[in-house]
Amino acid sequence: MSKALTKLEELSAGAPKASYLQKMFSSHPDTMKRIERAKAKAATYAK
Repeated sequence: MSKALTKLEELSAGAPKASYLQKMFSSHPDTMKRIERAKAKAATYAK
């Protein structure tokens, strides 16, 4: 999952940043936060 989200982040690197208003009403967490959560969750399974 983290690899898929990382690829999504890479592909959207050239896209214009969302406005404050768009971010405020967004239903999804920031992609980088989602990547961090996926990596942390995967790390718990590795143990």
